[in-house]
Amino acid sequence: MLIIALLAVVSCKHKRTDSEARSLLVGEWNLHIGSDCAMYGVASDKLILHSDGTLEQHTVSKRGFHYDAPAEKWDFLPEHSVSFDSRKNFFNSQPANEFVGAKIGEVLLVEFTTPPVILLNPNEDCFYTKPK
Repeated sequence: MLIIALLAVVSCKHKRTDSEARSLLVGEWNLHIGSDCAMYGVASDKLILHSDGTLEQHTVSKRGFHYDAPAEKWDFLPEHSVSFDSRKNFFNSQPANEFVGAKIGEVLLVEFTTPPVILLNPNEDCFYTKPK
């Protein structure tokens, strides 16, 4: 009887719809700067994903330089990815007098855990997470 009850619980697990996934992605995402990206001079990086598919990126370097991109595009790719038409990546050596990054289109993995995370690289400890 216990086995039947467990099978019923496992088989009833809710499958997230694309619409639900998109709504979970909408909002602010802050970069968790782990040891794998601490040396690149980024103090903070915030992504704001809007429900209309636009994306803002606001980045500050450890030396106080700012980068703001107010009108990029994003989309959810089923079942576990988010596509950015353009996101500036600052994971390179920074010169002393400016804040240099590469503007790239990319697809990143999303883990719909609690809290959800957007992974820059599944093997590194740098990822975006929603503020609490």
